[in-house]
Amino acid sequence: MEENQNQNTATTPQTTTTTAAPASTVTKSDAQPQTPVIPDGYVKAEELNTLRSQLSEIQTQLATEKANVRQASIHNIATRLGFNDVSDASLFVGSDVTDIEGALATILESKPYLKKAASTPAVTPTSPTNPARSTSQAPTFTTAQIADRSFWNSNKDAIMRAVKEGRITS
Repeated sequence: MEENQNQNTATTPQTTTTTAAPASTVTKSDAQPQTPVIPDGYVKAEELNTLRSQLSEIQTQLATEKANVRQASIHNIATRLGFNDVSDASLFVGSDVTDIEGALATILESKPYLKKAASTPAVTPTSPTNPARSTSQAPTFTTAQIADRSFWNSNKDAIMRAVKEGRITS
């Protein structure tokens, strides 16, 4: 047996390797680089970039919402003041104006054509089947008056107008 071992050792070349530490002291944790421990209150660079992008998105949304609220405020004030076209009002108010109502009132004073015209009272429409009632104090006639021949002869024209206007009562 000893001869077999000597033959095996003689035919296989032995290789020697050098390591920085003896084989008995190398562990798994030494083979992989350790991630540094971050103390509380500090943020990793990746998380910091994520937070910065989220902050940027939120700031953009906030600016958009502020602009929408300002536009709605201008629209409401212009409606209350009587602008003919409320979309015109936003063209006259700059972004640096804080007193929107005062600015729009001043614009209406200097440019009265931007304000709605005073509304006229609504007129009730008439039709041939529903004629307008006369507002004059024209007399009405009864059928008994019309039956009287002398009354008829003396008021014939007025009675005919009353018939056309529906001023005959029973």
